[in-house]
Amino acid sequence: MNDMPFREKSAWISLVSLLLTFGSFFVAMTSGAIPSEGRRAAEIFFGCVAAFVVLQIFLRIAAAARSPSDARAALDERERLIDLRAARNAGVVLICGLLALPAGMHIGADGPLMAYIAMAVLAASEAVRAASRIIYFRRGF
Repeated sequence: MNDMPFREKSAWISLVSLLLTFGSFFVAMTSGAIPSEGRRAAEIFFGCVAAFVVLQIFLRIAAAARSPSDARAALDERERLIDLRAARNAGVVLICGLLALPAGMHIGADGPLMAYIAMAVLAASEAVRAASRIIYFRRGF
């Protein structure tokens, strides 16, 4: 992992953090392990948000400490292109997912469920962004 550019490490950190926190939350919710609405569900969700933030901060500081000059380096043209392409991919997922929300209203989804669907779409789009960055770094774009 030492030969990886810092920004690729950051993408891995984002992807793993998203999957561990929000992925486990939404899997647990859809399997019925935690309630899909109510105060307890909100508490667990905000706990996942806090865990995500802590993971991001701790792991990025650790990665930056291992290669401080790489972490402080300005984006080059290749990295800008990677970020733009990854953002495009994430935007497609976000727009498609949010366009599906009105369908949820038609099938009778209530407010909290719609909010969780929107949060799942946001998490999925960020996972696509991170995965895209990893793939583009690996392909050599």
